[in-house]
Amino acid sequence: MSIQVNRKLASATTIGYALYSDGYYKLGEGFFSQVYAHPDKPDEVIKVTITDNLSWEYLDGWLKYFFGFIMVDEAYQSPHTPIVYDITFYDDGYAARMERLVHISENEYWAAMQLPIVRDITNYGHGMTDLHRANIMKRIDDDWECIVITDPYA
Repeated sequence: MSIQVNRKLASATTIGYALYSDGYYKLGEGFFSQVYAHPDKPDEVIKVTITDNLSWEYLDGWLKYFFGFIMVDEAYQSPHTPIVYDITFYDDGYAARMERLVHISENEYWAAMQLPIVRDITNYGHGMTDLHRANIMKRIDDDWECIVITDPYA
């Protein structure tokens, strides 16, 4: 995984336009982020988030999750966290290239809520979580499926 700081090329605000011109389409969006996919890259997406403050005190929930649970030694990383290939920071946000996941059913959601990582995430966030169905997805890899917590903090 690589982490870059890019202060010259573009801003997170204009990344969406650049992605459209490169053949990407908007796959989904949340309150602060948009997710883009490309027809020729079916296994990955680009999550673009615009934020006006990248200091740790005011860091958005996904970045706190990224630094606390995802960007750890692979020996300790949970299979229930998303795979992030690289992330680029801009003055007004960031873009993360990551694995593409699929939505879960209602039954899978309730099963996911029993995973030990949910307890860890809740403790790390001091009980302040955003664990609704849109923030829990699954990885489908040949013969098995795995629940993935994508964005547990508001």
